[in-house]
Amino acid sequence: MRYILSLYICICSSLLFAQQLGRFSMWSENSFAYNPSFAGITKKFEFKTGYKEQWAGFDGAPNIGLLTFNAPMVFKRGNYLKPYHGVGLNVQRDQAGEFTHMMVGFNYAFHIPLDRVQMLSFGTSVGIQQLAFDQINATTVDPDITVGTNVSNIYFPRVTLGALYNNSDFYLGLSGEEILRNKWTAPGTESRFRMHYSLQAGYKFDNKYGFCFLPRAKIDYVRGANPQASLMFIFDYFDKFAFGVGYRTEDALTGMLRLRIKEMYTIAYSYDFTTTSLQSNTFGTHEIMFSFKAGKMYHEYDKGVPVFD
Repeated sequence: MRYILSLYICICSSLLFAQQLGRFSMWSENSFAYNPSFAGITKKFEFKTGYKEQWAGFDGAPNIGLLTFNAPMVFKRGNYLKPYHGVGLNVQRDQAGEFTHMMVGFNYAFHIPLDRVQMLSFGTSVGIQQLAFDQINATTVDPDITVGTNVSNIYFPRVTLGALYNNSDFYLGLSGEEILRNKWTAPGTESRFRMHYSLQAGYKFDNKYGFCFLPRAKIDYVRGANPQASLMFIFDYFDKFAFGVGYRTEDALTGMLRLRIKEMYTIAYSYDFTTTSLQSNTFGTHEIMFSFKAGKMYHEYDKGVPVFD
């Protein structure tokens, strides 16, 4: 059993190095999931949940579930230059076949207004992650008594750090995951998690006719793998309806639709057309996201279409 779990960890580490943690097609719709500095920044209560089915039709293909919540610690309006705090919760579950990777993080952010529209923020997420292998449903090529009849689990602490600058039309954020670089020992070798870096940026182009263009970009990097760039170009109409097209290097083309209802509810869907050799064996990648937002407008950058979500 220990050998199977150690082998699983090695497999997971290889997957994590090649594919960024919790990679969603609609990353631009939930910046908080990647950078804890976004917690409570708009002084609104925000709840989001999403699900991604990758490579539909491919047996044992990865799927990812997401649930996030963030809010300010103080709701009262005060001096606009007074710093304030934000808190949040980030839960992600990534499954591939009989292997599962689950993460739970408790987030804190400190926001420093520079003037009425500019903000500098710092955040951290502290939590735990679980790696699990379901031996009950595992199938081997040849019968193997070493494959047991239970679920093997191993747990690691997890820390993420982030920083963010934004104004009414622009944002730039940097975050680092797996700060602790947890180490484990497998048969005959010793290894550890590597830090994952994520750089996000976006800009908002408004016009007087209600249309808005929001180009956004994200670059992910982990040592031992090529940097991966994700681009998303979103066209928004009066913050009610939006569609977007995106590209992820060496991976997929993305199409997205988003509908916002009464400024509180949002539902979004995306489809990935795989550009790798897997394309002929799958029905693409599907993702859906739902969000709820409530609270008063406190900042200039809350007016109209938000520069980030």
